[in-house]
Amino acid sequence: MPNLFSYGSVRNKPARSGFDWSEHFSFTAKAGELLPVYWKMLLPGTKVNLNLSSFTRTMPVNTAAYTRVKEYYDWYFVPLRLINKSIGQALVQMQDQPVQATSIVANRSVTLDLPWTNAATMFTLLNYANSMTTDKYNLNGFAKAATSAKLLRYLRYGNCYYTPTPSKVGTNKNFGLSSKDDFNLLAAKNVSFNVLPLAAYQKIYCDWFRFEQWENACPYTYNFDYYTGGNVFSGVTSNSKDFWSNDNILSLRYANYNKDLFMGVMPSPQFGSVATVSVNNNAGPAYNNSLLLRNISTSSVISSSSNSSNPLVLKANSGPVSVDQILGVNVGGLISSFDILSFRIAEATQKWKEVTQCAKQGYKEQLEAHFNVKLSEALSDHCRYIGGTSSGVTISEVLNTNLESAAADIKGKGVGGSFGSETFETNEHGILMCIYHAVPVLDYLRSGQDLQLLSTLATDIPIPEFDHIGMEALPIETLFNEQSTEATALMNNVPVLGYSPRYIAYKTSVDWVSGAFETTLDSWVAPLTVQEQITKLLFNPDSGSVFSMNYGFFKVTPRVLDPIFVQECTNTWDSDQFLVNVSFNVKPVQNLDYNGMPY
Repeated sequence: MPNLFSYGSVRNKPARSGFDWSEHFSFTAKAGELLPVYWKMLLPGTKVNLNLSSFTRTMPVNTAAYTRVKEYYDWYFVPLRLINKSIGQALVQMQDQPVQATSIVANRSVTLDLPWTNAATMFTLLNYANSMTTDKYNLNGFAKAATSAKLLRYLRYGNCYYTPTPSKVGTNKNFGLSSKDDFNLLAAKNVSFNVLPLAAYQKIYCDWFRFEQWENACPYTYNFDYYTGGNVFSGVTSNSKDFWSNDNILSLRYANYNKDLFMGVMPSPQFGSVATVSVNNNAGPAYNNSLLLRNISTSSVISSSSNSSNPLVLKANSGPVSVDQILGVNVGGLISSFDILSFRIAEATQKWKEVTQCAKQGYKEQLEAHFNVKLSEALSDHCRYIGGTSSGVTISEVLNTNLESAAADIKGKGVGGSFGSETFETNEHGILMCIYHAVPVLDYLRSGQDLQLLSTLATDIPIPEFDHIGMEALPIETLFNEQSTEATALMNNVPVLGYSPRYIAYKTSVDWVSGAFETTLDSWVAPLTVQEQITKLLFNPDSGSVFSMNYGFFKVTPRVLDPIFVQECTNTWDSDQFLVNVSFNVKPVQNLDYNGMPY
């Protein structure tokens, strides 16, 4: 018999019902854009079946181009606890049970507010971005105000910009989102709304689309552990310059190119600096020993030296070095002690650094890499990847034979389709989100030399015994080699693109174009051109200053497809290249009554 005073058995028994969250969504997209095309808040105990089917057309194509594009739909679940550690206590209204401390003597207060802002604040932020002269454009050269407005629109924030004096807005009313004059995004009421979908979107990017070895995590774009109520942007509007100078919660993100010889390089061959051997400079006596060198018949192999700064000098007893000659080794000035334990420590440290570099930077992934264990996703503090689907966009020819001349005019059209099905169940509050992106399969227009051609010594050819000594540098001149001012400056400032597995030239290859596709037939292909490669290596498109390799180099550039399309990419969504029609068939079962009536 249960104890009368044991209250743990007192539980609610909610009704459980099935619902229909299906919807149809038609949207446009540029290559590389990470677009949130579906999202819902999930309650604990929800089980949901996710099905989608889509059809894609492209904007008019100049020719029956050979360009290849892949589309992706990916489902994610973002627990709200990853956005705000205290939000769980707020959702169950346990304000007297804080889970965080602010100091050794004070607790973080729990507010019932969800992180929120309002339309007036959003207008202030975007209007400032629209008026900036510096830091106005993102890494792909598009206006931040326009791309942020697009992100908000796709997240269903609708007309979420408010100003009491709309007549003063003028052309800024849509923040460059469209060229249509009468397109009005201004709201009639200063409505307040939560920013949870925005934070979930940024969290998904941080966990799943970042090239972690090149790009640092930015928790300030999605995390509100500091939040204690009120407008989340209350301290930003007065200092919007700092807000827009970096990535922020309103930033539209871009996917990385699929990894290949150039897009898969690491920033260094190991995590941190190379491990070194520690030796004792004062231990032990100096030695003068003899070294027997056999089968040496030329004096050019080892020469005499009088350089006193080099303590290790090999000298022949007399005359040129001959076969089986005994050479004296002067090691009097050499560091006299080499601790084998120090060597083992250095070797283990280097192994640790190399394993660390190759794995993702999270706690879960690092433990799995170093300890060879499998951990729960809950320990990673990453949002959960549910599943997804991918398909290709096919560009086919359209022949116009209704011409006065005998020659047919060849144009092109692109079509694609996707189908996918997933099942997901959760026991906590969170946001379900589907991310769409289209990624060109990269071709390169190369002015640099093939990596195998840079083998000018016999020892450059792979030797199996040296195949396990770590990564090797990938020289920039294998990607491009031109005498333009920018190219020369980059080659001088960025001698290597990054680091790849040893003997990479013998382990992979890249797709490229040449011949008339470089010149008169460039509308048939869309390679990553030399100029685009150089532009992506520039630190600041506004100033044109040269920097080093950075994460922006790996991001898909929508303008890479400009050669094949009739219309070039601009800031506006009017120039989006893909016209997508998707149907979501989403059926959840939740702990809610079907009609909510008491009878």
